[in-house]
Amino acid sequence: MKHTYKIHGMSCNGCVTHVHEALSMVEGVNSVIVNLPKGEAVIEMKSHIPLEKLQNTLKNSGGNYTISLPEKEMHKDGHTDVLCRLGGDEFVMVMEGASPQDGHRLVRDIIAAFSTPFEINKQ
Repeated sequence: MKHTYKIHGMSCNGCVTHVHEALSMVEGVNSVIVNLPKGEAVIEMKSHIPLEKLQNTLKNSGGNYTISLPEKEMHKDGHTDVLCRLGGDEFVMVMEGASPQDGHRLVRDIIAAFSTPFEINKQ
């Protein structure tokens, strides 16, 4: 699986190398492509790796970098969508024209709805 992350704090090719080497050392990472102009890293991994683990790796590598999920995706016509992610890859939703607060509210509502056990196809 591939995920694109925003990387903050990079200003030169040395930063790119530092971020690339640090993220490549995380267990389960197959490949890392770091793009300085976009401030992004595309990470291919065997299975989901928590964002906190990636952030801790960057923090412990000695650099002053942060990693985050892209909150919004820009379309060619200029409007944005909010990407909501709950858990790993089990749930991803694009909310056209929504704000990040709308995305957080939806995720909280879904977690609350599923916090009570229920049966499917009860017979």
